[in-house]
Amino acid sequence: MFKYIYIVVIFFLSCSIFQSNKDLLKNELVQLSDVKDKPFFSMRRTACFGQCPTYDVKFFNSGKVFYEGKKFVKNEGIYTGQINVKIIALIQDKIREINFFDLDSIYDARISDLPSVILEVDMNEKKHKVIDRYKGPNELREFEKFIDNIILKIESGVIGDNWMRVNE
Repeated sequence: MFKYIYIVVIFFLSCSIFQSNKDLLKNELVQLSDVKDKPFFSMRRTACFGQCPTYDVKFFNSGKVFYEGKKFVKNEGIYTGQINVKIIALIQDKIREINFFDLDSIYDARISDLPSVILEVDMNEKKHKVIDRYKGPNELREFEKFIDNIILKIESGVIGDNWMRVNE
């Protein structure tokens, strides 16, 4: 009799083990799908000795946006949300318009108090990173202002859906 009870208990335990393995596989697939949705554009504004706005933003092809406001911005903290794909297309058009992939990798000077703007683009199987600290081309500076304007609209709630603060 105890043999039968023992077999039944082992059977139920093994079923729950297989179920948890199935759940683990499902979680791994979800993580893999997140990896496939890599940002096509990111911009980071670094600190200075004054009150320079400091933040990171990442834009995804799907319209997903991750934003981390660090200092001297309207919203400090980590936020995530969704923007219209038309805005994504507009950003991508501006990237092509300024010939981002033809820009130098660094615009710098030996001045310690200047903030940097670090831009990274991963589009159409091309990757390029530009560090603009001093005397970047006007087209690049205008593009940075364009992104700043989008960030201001996101922070003020003019554009974007489902914005929520992520617990830190």
